[in-house]
Amino acid sequence: SVIPFSGNRVSFNIADANGNSLNVSDRFLAQKMTSWSTVNTNSPQTQGSFAPPVPGTFYTSISGVVRHDANGCTGDNGRGYEINPFAASHYDIGYAPPYIANFERDPAVPTSNQDAEVTCSITDFDGSVDSVAIAWSAIDTQQVQNFTVVPMTLITGTTDEYIFEIPKQNDGTLVRYYL
Repeated sequence: SVIPFSGNRVSFNIADANGNSLNVSDRFLAQKMTSWSTVNTNSPQTQGSFAPPVPGTFYTSISGVVRHDANGCTGDNGRGYEINPFAASHYDIGYAPPYIANFERDPAVPTSNQDAEVTCSITDFDGSVDSVAIAWSAIDTQQVQNFTVVPMTLITGTTDEYIFEIPKQNDGTLVRYYL
């Protein structure tokens, strides 16, 4: 889970195959987000460049400085030990799922004479999104695996914004959908 906190800082938890977890914290510039600026004018890098991981990201390895968090250790709502990467190369991502952001439906509550426009931004760790589809149904008893699946269209002039219009339905119709 990604844990944002004050000052545009972020930490996140990782777990191994046995369920052992560890917090990855941002004590160094390597994990400062782009909105974070250094105070040292002599620093070779003045802005953070870290993008928090998408839930489901698999790291082959993470390295850095191991530190004991003094907030009560693991038995008293503390984190116990944390790892603090200090270089971008300390994050070895094996796999990352696509990141879906800026999801909107307009109008939020359509009338029977309005299509519902669904838009979102989708990016992928490797820089390419192969395809985007929406599965939807206006039949409230239909099983999810039988939803209509339709490709979403890349919005002209963008590299990561997709759109689909769910056709107008009778007032009171429950429309279910997922990406």
